Amino acid sequence: METGLEFPHRPPGVPARVTDGVKPDVSAWDEIVLFFAGKHVAVLGPRTSGKTVLQSLLLTGEVHHDPEATIGPTPTRSKRNKALDLDIRKGVDLPGAQRAYPDWERQFKRSSTVFFLFDAHLLRTDVDYARRVEEDGWMMKRWGVSDKDVLIMGTHADTDPLRAQVGAAPYSDLILDHDSVLLLQGRCRARATEVGSLLTKDEAMPMLKRLLGR
Repeated sequence: METGLEFPHRPPGVPARVTDGVKPDVSAWDEIVLFFAGKHVAVLGPRTSGKTVLQSLLLTGEVHHDPEATIGPTPTRSKRNKALDLDIRKGVDLPGAQRAYPDWERQFKRSSTVFFLFDAHLLRTDVDYARRVEEDGWMMKRWGVSDKDVLIMGTHADTDPLRAQVGAAPYSDLILDHDSVLLLQGRCRARATEVGSLLTKDEAMPMLKRLLGR
């Protein structure tokens, strides 16, 4: 059975392991692991929105790009966070096709935190894709969002020529003001939305930290 992303629990006040009398520096990934300690996290979104990349970032602290689309629920790699002495449990990468909605629903209902990703470039240029994003928002509303912390990421901004023309901040505002994004935010009661790129760790980690309010 799919397990989503499981982050181990660290009781409040328990410090990271001290080796040779020196406490390791807390990296950006360490902060994220601690932020999600004891939580179940779901990563949802249409195909090519970056779900696999975000899962890799959450589970390993690194960005890995897989050219193959996820066809069915697939186990994902994880590793031990040595600085914090935590084992990050393996997760499941879910496909983005609408026929995967039953898998999405199971993960959604089990999770306290839900990431929803969409391709900002496609949303801006493809009416059918924008409608799909709206429908995903309706499905999440139908599954019940009152007890969920929903975080939205608009990805692939680096592929949109408009971003280079107008600048990152105006481009982000344009996407955030898009009717489909406003509908999505309202339907799933999103706590926060960020627009950017998962192309590299240097781009992805700051966007993730902004989304988490870190």
